[in-house]
Amino acid sequence: MYWIAVLLAMWPGAGIAQEREREGPERHPDRMEESVRRAPRRGFETDQAPGLRRMANPRRTVRLGALTKAERQLAIRKPGLTPVGVARAVPADALAQGEWSVTPEGTRVWRLQLQSAEAESVRVRFADFHVGAGKVWLFGAAGSDGVGPYSGDGLFGDGAFWSDLVAGDTVTVAYEPDPTDSSTAVPLRVEELSHRYATTAAGKRAADEPVAVRAAAAATCAVDLSCHPNYAEPAAAVALMLFESGGKSYQCSGALLNSATDPVLPYFLTANHCISTAEEAKSLVTIYRYQTAACNGQPPALSTLPRVTGATLVAGQPMANGDFTLLQLAGFPNTDVKLLGWITEGLDTGESVAGISHPHGDYKRIAFGQRTRDVSIRFADGERMPSTAGYQVAWTEGLTQGGSSGSPLLVTRDGKLYAAGTLTAGPDIDDTNSTIACRAQNTIASYGRFSVAFPYLRSYLTGNGTTTPDPEPAAAASFTATPITYSRSRVYGQTTLAWQVSGVKAVQIRLDSPAGVRVTGIVQPNGTLQTGNWVTVGTVFYLQDASDGLSSGASKTLATVRVVAP
Repeated sequence: MYWIAVLLAMWPGAGIAQEREREGPERHPDRMEESVRRAPRRGFETDQAPGLRRMANPRRTVRLGALTKAERQLAIRKPGLTPVGVARAVPADALAQGEWSVTPEGTRVWRLQLQSAEAESVRVRFADFHVGAGKVWLFGAAGSDGVGPYSGDGLFGDGAFWSDLVAGDTVTVAYEPDPTDSSTAVPLRVEELSHRYATTAAGKRAADEPVAVRAAAAATCAVDLSCHPNYAEPAAAVALMLFESGGKSYQCSGALLNSATDPVLPYFLTANHCISTAEEAKSLVTIYRYQTAACNGQPPALSTLPRVTGATLVAGQPMANGDFTLLQLAGFPNTDVKLLGWITEGLDTGESVAGISHPHGDYKRIAFGQRTRDVSIRFADGERMPSTAGYQVAWTEGLTQGGSSGSPLLVTRDGKLYAAGTLTAGPDIDDTNSTIACRAQNTIASYGRFSVAFPYLRSYLTGNGTTTPDPEPAAAASFTATPITYSRSRVYGQTTLAWQVSGVKAVQIRLDSPAGVRVTGIVQPNGTLQTGNWVTVGTVFYLQDASDGLSSGASKTLATVRVVAP
């Protein structure tokens, strides 16, 4: 969740009740998703491969060790989010450490065990995955917490995907070939392992431990959702999100939306600053029912909960246009869920609202407040959201924190609850410190308006009409990078970027993809920049048109440049 850095400008008459938007408002109420349409959970089925669970661990383990200092530094991160894990390269010769054996049922199986010391949970990224009618499972220590099976060419049919999560720091990959396949070749590669940090209570991190490598729990004043059972149905649509981006793991919140499609599709709404690329969407795991069974009770273990692995990016826009992303999940979770309704009407100033989210990836919490006066906001990294694209909400009970990003803003109409926005930002405080977060009074949260997002989503959610197209590509440009200059390391170094553009008012530079981490804010169309000592050979920079603000996407890209060796 972004922290609000600067308040720029208030609307004329701010603080006075605003007229609701009357031009063509639409309401789409919630509905219960029929169980026959739900896709099966992509998880370990207890009646499958029972022999694998009973087998002793493989004789050899590929040990990645504890995180290194460089992995803990995390110098570059996705703006507005705090990393909760890091992707670690698996040695190229790791497959050679696997072993063939036979299950108690007499089935031939190949297994590879990996360990990333002190991880709370792990997942792996497969490449060249082409197992045909074979099956691949993953499970934790002593056969626990299994996920799978995966088959064919993987989740997306292209041989590359991230698996579901396995609790603990050890994972065993088990490949059972098609019974007609007698080959000893292993038709897959384990390319990366994502190490999710162990969590500690807020404010209890060791003094020498960087904030980025310890995920805080929700503040003590956060309100347990289960203490408000009248919100149980809309809360069922809200999920904890875990995903990978730029070599790191992140968490956000989001919700399943209702639509007029037939059959109904698993559309999922979150913030664009959470997920903005196709690769991020593909890595997504959404976890449901992470909440207490009774008010202030004990939450369940994540590994026991329904989830969906994988998603497709449908549409999205950055801060300037409401900070939203619509995804289509790989399926529905294997649980009863009422899809959240939505509304395109504006909200009155002073109108009561609620927010349901997973603060710091913790179990589900709820906050209550009112819409307050509209302002344009500018964030520390240069992003801007105009007052016409967002709602400001003053919390009077509970709060939102990092990890709440993308969660829905709920408003009541005619006795029903509707989504009216998605969470973008919170107050500029250290919300990892429970004492500081709870002392703050009437904290303000910023939500992108669903009414602003709707023109981009209309055809998906209603099944008719047209969506607002992405902007046209901007002009071409000259963009260069000097060969890398090494300093104290032969891995990381510096480069100097130079650019010259005509026909645009301003530019920005992003890292590794058209929607990657920003290297600059809005800068002049001609200039130079020397990076810090974090560039590697092969790093790619994207020069983008920023004339209309810090938006992203392929259509904004003017030129790219790849850093070469000296």
